Amino acid sequence: MGLFSQKEEFEITSKFGKLKVDDGRKLFKINGKVIPYDDLVSFKLLENGEQITEGGVNLGRAAIGGLALGSVGAGFAGLSKMKKQDIDYCTSMQIVASVKNKRNGTLNVVFVFGKTKKSSFVYTTAQATAQSTLDGFNYVLDHQTNKTEDNDIAALKKWKDMLDMEIITQEDFDNKKREILGL
Repeated sequence: MGLFSQKEEFEITSKFGKLKVDDGRKLFKINGKVIPYDDLVSFKLLENGEQITEGGVNLGRAAIGGLALGSVGAGFAGLSKMKKQDIDYCTSMQIVASVKNKRNGTLNVVFVFGKTKKSSFVYTTAQATAQSTLDGFNYVLDHQTNKTEDNDIAALKKWKDMLDMEIITQEDFDNKKREILGL
């Protein structure tokens, strides 16, 4: 073995526009940077400097698109209500993502960076790629470890409440507890 250990390769399990994920290691890659799922805090889509949609750990699903569509449709809901001003042209379109890691801090994912006619193929392609990338960020949020832990705790509390109200037996509770905790 040499002086430097070999870096594990990032294994792409899914692609969402400009965002790639490695589900096995719970990592995502954007702009050449590899980041743990749990480091994603929030993101927002900006067009011509104005916020179109956003998502993040502390924001409800309604803020990122609409409950009926779920996380996959969340970005679309935001993209479909673009601002009416400057209808013909887009000068910039980007997703700004905030991450916990201080070295990366803020990531800018650029889709349009010059005056682009909104009726053009370039704009339509950029919009579709932005939509897919938003779906990727939502996917990462939905698969964060701490979210799973929060769901497990909430489920245990629910089952404990049912035990306390004598809706279920101690045996039912113990079995469900083992199932939830993977024991």
